[in-house]
Amino acid sequence: MNNKIQQFLLDDKLSQEQLRVLKAAIDKDINPSYFSLFANPDFQPQSMFILTKLSFLLDIEIFGLLANKYLTTRKLQYISDFILENKPQIEYVKYITNSRLSMSQISLILRELKNGIDIKLFEKVCDPALTISQIAKSLSKR
Repeated sequence: MNNKIQQFLLDDKLSQEQLRVLKAAIDKDINPSYFSLFANPDFQPQSMFILTKLSFLLDIEIFGLLANKYLTTRKLQYISDFILENKPQIEYVKYITNSRLSMSQISLILRELKNGIDIKLFEKVCDPALTISQIAKSLSKR
């Protein structure tokens, strides 16, 4: 076992549930570069579990954007499902992983991304300060 990984498991701030998820990730031979992005007490065990699965499916750049301790488990699951199904460019993933976006905003924006949207408009509508109606209005103008 990698020394860096061993250090994470010795962190006394990790809950028993977090430790179980992290040990399972190690048993699956997770890449230490991926592991180090979410092996800390700031992540919910459910998010750690999702990230463990994603570590074998995504490149490190996209994975790094999803390994955001401020993304709720629900947002993480929703966004990662979209990414796995639709394979968007990293530029789009950078915007949609903004943890200040609500689930409603994310849902509306990802629906439009699936239909094809220019990066400039996408960048504009990924502003967490916009309401759903403002986002919808901006999207309807295209």
